[in-house]
Amino acid sequence: MKLRGVVHVHSRISYDGHESIARLAEFFRAQGYAFMCITEHSDGLTRENMQRIVDECAQATTGDFLAVPGVEFSCRHRLHILGIGVTEPVDSHDPVPVAKHIRSHGGAVILAHPCAYGAENPDELAVCLDGIEIWNQPKDGKLGPGSKPLRLWKRWRVLNPKLRAIGAIDLHRLDSPSSLGVELHVSERSPAAIITALKNGPVRIVGPWSSLSGESFPGVLGEMKFNVMSRIYNGLRSMRDMWVRK
Repeated sequence: MKLRGVVHVHSRISYDGHESIARLAEFFRAQGYAFMCITEHSDGLTRENMQRIVDECAQATTGDFLAVPGVEFSCRHRLHILGIGVTEPVDSHDPVPVAKHIRSHGGAVILAHPCAYGAENPDELAVCLDGIEIWNQPKDGKLGPGSKPLRLWKRWRVLNPKLRAIGAIDLHRLDSPSSLGVELHVSERSPAAIITALKNGPVRIVGPWSSLSGESFPGVLGEMKFNVMSRIYNGLRSMRDMWVRK
């Protein structure tokens, strides 16, 4: 069975989210998606709120839509790691123990926006991951994956050949909706099957104007195409920022 959904969604349980989990589920179901992966910020997240994520995701899950709970763990080196399917706190900010904590609790371990905020990406983290966001739409734009995350994925696949590419919407509010999804092959329609598919694949990233496999590097021509698209997006964003400052 093939399901398309969205990864990296924040509700108002996060300090910077604006919508309830129920409202987000309603919105994405209306957009034709079959699942969403909630990933609330670990900053200031209490045990009570972690249980609230689980409860509200369960309430938002229906016969035709799945809300999968999870946490975005803030780590040292300005890194952020998504623990999809995990809502247990961890007493560490070191990215490697955090990744191992997620894996030990059966979650999918995904490195979020790896080249944003001046993040430092230690090579020892590569083998602890199931996926890496090569296309975070707020950070990399709507045209295609970022050139730096793409190169990092290419380099880290030497260290971890099973490392999958992920596209993420990193959504905080519905007045800036995204059209970037992931397509998964699942054995059944359940949150557990979504987590398993993110860990084991296959995964396909589906954007508004381009798509790519999360299982294999796009090759020389594909890399060139996405590098050009990334430069176009960054150039347009720079022009917009200059105009706003004026």
